[in-house]
Amino acid sequence: MYETYKTLVNNLNLEYSINTDDDNLLITCVTIANGYSFKIGGSYTPITIENSKSLTRLFIKTALFSQINIDFNMRTQHVMKSKPDYTAIDFQLNEDVSEFLKIYLNLAIENYKPPKTFACCGRYSECSKQKKCIHPNQLYSRQCWYRDNIENGKIFYT
Repeated sequence: MYETYKTLVNNLNLEYSINTDDDNLLITCVTIANGYSFKIGGSYTPITIENSKSLTRLFIKTALFSQINIDFNMRTQHVMKSKPDYTAIDFQLNEDVSEFLKIYLNLAIENYKPPKTFACCGRYSECSKQKKCIHPNQLYSRQCWYRDNIENGKIFYT
């Protein structure tokens, strides 16, 4: 499964104009003791997958999970005391959950706000003209305060 998830992550990075040879990936998939952890911006973990002896459990941040109404075909959904910020969905052992991952990872990326920020980059004039951020690196551009202003209709440079 790791190769399937790694391919999904690489494709998402490319969709958001992140060079997969770069160390500053938007999204990564790392193996953990009993599954996989998906990180955005190197630290935010919206999703993990854990395998037990009898099932595969997909953990999605509850705030993220509640934004989309997906039919999980009668699969058990619950919150565990050990991970109160996550909604758990149970699947058959080693079942491929890529279709759900892609939906929730895209949403997590769209909602992601990096902890480090800066006022604006050297493209501010062109961004103002186009009324949107034009920086090709989406991870970097999400750190821009001016991008937030432009997206809220506040254009400072004309």
